[in-house]
Amino acid sequence: MVSKLIILIFIFNSSLYSSVEYKINKTQSISIWDKRLVRFETVLKDLCSKLKIPGVSVAIIRDKKLWFTRGYGYSDIEKKIRAGSDTRYLIGSITKTFTTIMIMQMIKRYGLNLNDNISKYISLDRYLSDITIKQILSHTAESYGERFFYSSKIFRLLTQVIERVSGKSIIDAVISRIINPLNMNRTLPGFNGNNISEIPKMAIPYRLGKNGKSIRSRVPDLHYNASYGLISTVMDLAKFDIAMDNNRLISADLKNIIFTPAKSGFKQILPYGLGWFVEKYKNLKLVPTPHDSKFI
Repeated sequence: MVSKLIILIFIFNSSLYSSVEYKINKTQSISIWDKRLVRFETVLKDLCSKLKIPGVSVAIIRDKKLWFTRGYGYSDIEKKIRAGSDTRYLIGSITKTFTTIMIMQMIKRYGLNLNDNISKYISLDRYLSDITIKQILSHTAESYGERFFYSSKIFRLLTQVIERVSGKSIIDAVISRIINPLNMNRTLPGFNGNNISEIPKMAIPYRLGKNGKSIRSRVPDLHYNASYGLISTVMDLAKFDIAMDNNRLISADLKNIIFTPAKSGFKQILPYGLGWFVEKYKNLKLVPTPHDSKFI
């Protein structure tokens, strides 16, 4: 029997390394996994040291169950607050995976069609009016399906589609359709006017200075939309992933559509499905999320 192993990693820039939290689901034996875990941690420590990363949070899912969580380093260097499994991060383009799920839910709930032109739902400039929802989800809209071109700007248009079809703000939609049903209690749809220091367990962003030391970075003023803006933890994203495995959010058929690589107008197989990258490595199917974290 082949075990499915999923690793969720959140990294925020710069140096300092120290382990903080170690949890293993004791209902499962780790005798055949302990060496792999040690090797994984060794590689991760080396990566943190070389790239001068101040903090990392990790969750590992094995056979649809949370198996391991751990935080490394600091989520706030100045205050010496260590990173943990409950540390909140801006998850960037991983937000797109939540958007994709909401769009797929609307196929059954509201009769939305992936081949609909976006102009059916919102008014746009003429050069964008003929692109389809599927082209936006697969990042082929820039060239009307001819080639892959990753565009957060165009993906953001799905904000208005979700709001138009559901009759709710995108904030209310993601809360009612994903966050609340999965009890993702530490996931937030953006800052909602709060200062980063007012959000409990929030990781502080850093950049690497010319002297090789961590410098506190400006927090981007991001409003939650279809492309980015969600705040979450590895523990909550583990809930999201397990729900995906168990088809709690969408059916197996719709999930298969998401994870099927798109094709360009020239019939070239692309490294992207709908909202997720879909690739292979040594005969293993990898489904990395966009840019910021990986589900492996």
